[in-house]
Amino acid sequence: LVHPAHLQTTCTSSTPCPVGIGSMTFNNSRVISSAPGCKLSFSATFMSSLNATSAPIVVLCERNSKGHCIQRFGVNLTRFQRSCCESPFLARPSNCTSIAQSDSPLSIFQCVQLDSVSINTTTSVNVTFLAPYQSDLVNDGQNEICLIAKDTAASNTWSLPYCIVYQVERCSVCVSRGQTLSTLAAKFGTHWTQIYSGNTHLNDPNDIAEGQLVRWGLVYGIKAQETLLSLSLRFGVGVDRILFWNPQLLSLGTVPPSTPASSPAAVNSYTTGYTASSTPSSTAAAAAAALDDSAWGAETAGDQLARFLPAGFKICVAAEACFLP
Repeated sequence: LVHPAHLQTTCTSSTPCPVGIGSMTFNNSRVISSAPGCKLSFSATFMSSLNATSAPIVVLCERNSKGHCIQRFGVNLTRFQRSCCESPFLARPSNCTSIAQSDSPLSIFQCVQLDSVSINTTTSVNVTFLAPYQSDLVNDGQNEICLIAKDTAASNTWSLPYCIVYQVERCSVCVSRGQTLSTLAAKFGTHWTQIYSGNTHLNDPNDIAEGQLVRWGLVYGIKAQETLLSLSLRFGVGVDRILFWNPQLLSLGTVPPSTPASSPAAVNSYTTGYTASSTPSSTAAAAAAALDDSAWGAETAGDQLARFLPAGFKICVAAEACFLP
């Protein structure tokens, strides 16, 4: 446990904040590491600072480019909603989208649940975040969840946002019940010793806990004019294996081989995808555009193998060849 970290007592325009906030379980100045499909929770306690007779109201919010925190409602992480979070964005059924989040169907708040309990002058909240499928690709895997509070007697004044950053790691997984390094290695086509050597926090390879974060492969940045075929040759594995590790490669816009990758036209002719955006809505649009595979539909398998992949895009590789320069 750490000492509670309190927000400033002055809000914007020198207005006194209606509440003080402290976290009893973690330090929100650090980044919390996660992986797609991992479900993690944090708890925080809000205490009224202006009105000692009532408990504050606490809600979820999402900061926009101007720093304003827009209220979000979250969802109830039922089994069905969890399955939605584990589905590709564009493959989610329409009933996966909460009505409250209809303005941003790709919002991470579709996979966030807020529970709160008020006792006397304090409100304790528990926030559960299920890292959605492909959330490691959006904004380089950084997902921010904020909380704001107001005193019931000060309905027009909210506290400063109390934000927690989740870093959804590439090439990583949360250990499921009964999984071992050997079963993880078999799943991703590698050897358990490679996984063990890449996870220095594991003391005993035979003792991994359910929910533990484990990296199963290394991150490789695609170089200019690399293709699926050249990656296959570089790492000594089949194209099917590369696509198994990186299914998003089939839905990224690419540079036609006839266009020099170094030219300005080439840079602007393909979708780099998942570029950090200033607003949630444009982030959703960028993700949707990057996941749109309509451009690939009319191509032959040979064309797909020969098209240049976006330089700088990071992929996962779990083969011995990934240790080569």
